[in-house]
Amino acid sequence: MENASFLQGKRVCAAVSGGVDSVALLYFLQMRAPIDGFSLRVVHCQHGIRGEDSLADMRFVVSLCEKLALPLDVFEEDCLLKARREKLSVETAARNFRRACYESILLSGKADYIATAHHAGDQAETVLFRIARGASITGASGMKEVDGKYLKPFLHKTKAELYKLVEESGYGYVVDQTNFEKCATRNKIRLDVLPALEEAVPGATGAIARFAFLAAEDDEYLYRLAEKQVQEDSVVLCEDKPVFRRACMLLLKKMGKEKDVSRQILDEAYKLQFMQTGSRMTAKNGVEIKKVYDRLFFYLPAGEEANLPEIPFQSGVFKWGRYEISVTDAPTDGALSFDVDKLKGTVIREARTGDYIEKFGGGTKSVKKYLTDKKVSADERHRLPVVAGSDGEVYLIGGVDISQKIKVTDSTRTIGYFTIEKLG
Repeated sequence: MENASFLQGKRVCAAVSGGVDSVALLYFLQMRAPIDGFSLRVVHCQHGIRGEDSLADMRFVVSLCEKLALPLDVFEEDCLLKARREKLSVETAARNFRRACYESILLSGKADYIATAHHAGDQAETVLFRIARGASITGASGMKEVDGKYLKPFLHKTKAELYKLVEESGYGYVVDQTNFEKCATRNKIRLDVLPALEEAVPGATGAIARFAFLAAEDDEYLYRLAEKQVQEDSVVLCEDKPVFRRACMLLLKKMGKEKDVSRQILDEAYKLQFMQTGSRMTAKNGVEIKKVYDRLFFYLPAGEEANLPEIPFQSGVFKWGRYEISVTDAPTDGALSFDVDKLKGTVIREARTGDYIEKFGGGTKSVKKYLTDKKVSADERHRLPVVAGSDGEVYLIGGVDISQKIKVTDSTRTIGYFTIEKLG
């Protein structure tokens, strides 16, 4: 990262598996901490996929952190069982486990940022994978060095440079043999495609990574232009296709309907601009689009729920449907306070039929009846974000109230604050 001044006084947590990449990251951050003014800790996620080898990796990281006198958090999970139980691939189960670990660290207030060791090779792999699947320039822009609460300071560094860092550190590292198995598509790209490309065009990996950064700059500029075309629930007519498509995506994301949007849908919407006022279309994702003079209005059919994405409960400030959600450790006007430790394993989603909440003073009530009693309109009921468990129990309703079960008590270790702000 060219400018790390924003890390002054912050707390950074390095995700360390024990492999060469993450050990290089740990050594690099150790050197930068006194220069950039941040404190450092470590998190290790023991996923149990490789049995005794996974435990050996954990012991290596524990020993290294003891040697360096760095605070360490270790999370353990049987991701093979998790994959079977949740009907996921082992890779997806492990990735979800790691993400949940990182969010737990952030939400607990132990760190302001999570740093991961993704490097230029990972960036090139990501870009090639996305392009092969037909990605636009947005997808081809790859990963970002700073993405919300996540840092990836090695995206400009090659694998060879990371080996040099580890050699310089003298820390040693462990080897994950699953990285050399070609069962996963990304492993095939890493082990077969990129080496062949490097042989044909030396330096290709670094060049692809640089392309991703240039693409990201162009994409960010186009999105800034697109933001000017969006007005509440409509897009102002625009003949510039790159800007128009992004304006549509911004509005669809605001509606919680950005998933599975194809190039065909955006092309049909573009053509709708040139038809007479009153013309309309229904996209495959259920969104209706109507031309009214100089704008295209996007709306859901009467009675249809927004089908907003379900996401793991997390800290930070982010957009979800028609709201901006803020989950922080600092109180603000109108914030709902809660016990952070009591919301582990929950998700943010829409209210659903069968949801219930435990009221203050005891007793449960259906969320629908609860919101009716609170005089929340029918239009808003299914659009409000709720924090819920897997069994339909709701612990927090954005902008409304919290459950008795997550109230702050004398035994609360970490207090969180939840606010929502309607966009547009």
